[in-house]
Amino acid sequence: MKFVLKLAIFFIILIPANSYALLCSNNDETKFQEMAKNITTTYDYIESNGNVTFNITFSNIPEGFIIKDKTNEIDYPYSNNEITLSGFKAGTSYRFDYYTNDILCQYDRLYTKYVNLPHYNPYYGDVICNGINYKYCNKWQKINMTYDQFVKDVSDYRKSLEIVENNERQIIKGFFDYIIEIYIRYYYIILPVFIGFAIFYIIYYNRKHDLF
Repeated sequence: MKFVLKLAIFFIILIPANSYALLCSNNDETKFQEMAKNITTTYDYIESNGNVTFNITFSNIPEGFIIKDKTNEIDYPYSNNEITLSGFKAGTSYRFDYYTNDILCQYDRLYTKYVNLPHYNPYYGDVICNGINYKYCNKWQKINMTYDQFVKDVSDYRKSLEIVENNERQIIKGFFDYIIEIYIRYYYIILPVFIGFAIFYIIYYNRKHDLF
C-alpha cells in the first residue's frame, strides 16, 4: 500500500503543470481555434524626422483571449475587442500567439499570426528622386547604403534614362531625315503621284455624294 502511494506521489510530481491542458476537449479547442482565426490585424505608421515606427491593431478579439507578443515576450490580456500596439520597427517580422484564459484550455496555443512590416526607405523624399520612378526612390523599399551611395546610384540611373532618351531622339530624327532626303531626291515622282491620288479621291467622293 505504501509502495503504491509513493508511486502515485512520484508520478504527480513528474506531471508538468501544463498537463492540465489535456483536459481541453477537441470540440473546445476547435471552437477556440476558429475564434482565434477570426482576429484580424492591420497596421499603420508614424513618420518623423526620417524615421518610422508602426502601430499594429488587432480587431475582433474574443472575450477572454490573450495575445502574446513572442518577439518581445510581452502578454496582452483581453481588455477590449480591439487593441492597438505601438513601437514596432520597419522591415521586421513579429510573431503573435493567441491563447484563451479558459481554465481547461489556457495552456493550448490556438493560433500563430506573423505580421511582416515593410522596409522603410529614409531617402525616398530626396529632391534627386523628383520626376523619376526608380526602385530606390520608393518609400517602402529595403535599402542598405549610405546617402552618398544612394545619390550616386540614382544619378547613374538618371544618366541612363538620358542616354536612352537621346538614342530615341536620334532614331526618330534619323527616320525623318531619311524621309525628307527621299522626298527631295524623288519629289518629281512622289509629288505628281500624291496629287493624282488627291484628285482621284476628290472625284470619287463627289460622285458618291451625287448619287444620294
